[in-house]
Amino acid sequence: LTHLLTAMGQKVEMGGNIGRPALDLDPATEIAVLEVSSFQIDLAPTIAPDIGVLLNVTYDHVDRHGTYEAYRAIKQRLVEASAIAVLGHGSTDVNQFAMTLSGPKTFGFAADRFTAQEQGPLSDGARSASVFGGVDYAGGVFAHSRLERRRFEAAPQQRDVHVGWDLAAFLATGTSDRPLGAIPDVASLRGDHNAENVAAALAIILALGLDPAEAVPHLASYPGLPHRMEEVGRAGEVIFVNDSKATNADSSKTALKALGDVYWIAGGKAKSDGLTTLDTRRYDIRHAYLIGDAAERFERELAGALPVTRCGTIDV
Repeated sequence: LTHLLTAMGQKVEMGGNIGRPALDLDPATEIAVLEVSSFQIDLAPTIAPDIGVLLNVTYDHVDRHGTYEAYRAIKQRLVEASAIAVLGHGSTDVNQFAMTLSGPKTFGFAADRFTAQEQGPLSDGARSASVFGGVDYAGGVFAHSRLERRRFEAAPQQRDVHVGWDLAAFLATGTSDRPLGAIPDVASLRGDHNAENVAAALAIILALGLDPAEAVPHLASYPGLPHRMEEVGRAGEVIFVNDSKATNADSSKTALKALGDVYWIAGGKAKSDGLTTLDTRRYDIRHAYLIGDAAERFERELAGALPVTRCGTIDV
């Protein structure tokens, strides 16, 4: 988001949990983008942003908040106190929350894969009505799957294959969709989760009263975040990806889903649910190398599902 706003000529600074402390930002900046953790929201109950963004809610930080319901309520509290809410429509919990939210003007975002029957020219009608059904959004952005018919040796020989993401915006649920362009095929935006992240950033830009179409050309120059699916090296056809910002099974799934032929280094300190929610059959993991305090536990949880080597430290 900060990259896009800066490229559009906006004076913007970023801070919070992801960088500089909020109080160190220039008070004269036009737009302050803050990432705040549930811990920080919990400790700052009066925080009330102009635009509050809730990407999703997953099972996390129960060791701090006591229950999943308490964790979810803390994240929702930030949005309830906002003048404008931007909500991820791909989360069941967030959808239910959106249906009951009153007060903030609400924008939505989503990334959806369509079947061949659903796929059609954007000009044919308001696809947002089906994507965002059930919530009366003031506007939003969605990424939809671009399909290509390809022939395979194995049956079915004719198949529709996902080849990219196209973007569209709408003003009020059910109104005509406005094409915005395509998400570029760059390493920093690989994976379905990044299609959702792009839609979120553009929905925030729309909520700011700016034109998201002006932001789309700048996606190609997005450098990505350190430690989050960060490509740190190559050796022939092998790429080395640093995803150490993923600190639980749910956040690890996004990288595992986006990559193939994976040799996975995992470990550190385990969260309460460990790897029990990770169905390894859904990902192309060839071998797991386990390090840190969690290595013994992860070895038990992955037993029989994957080839596993307990390494002790990352140096081994």
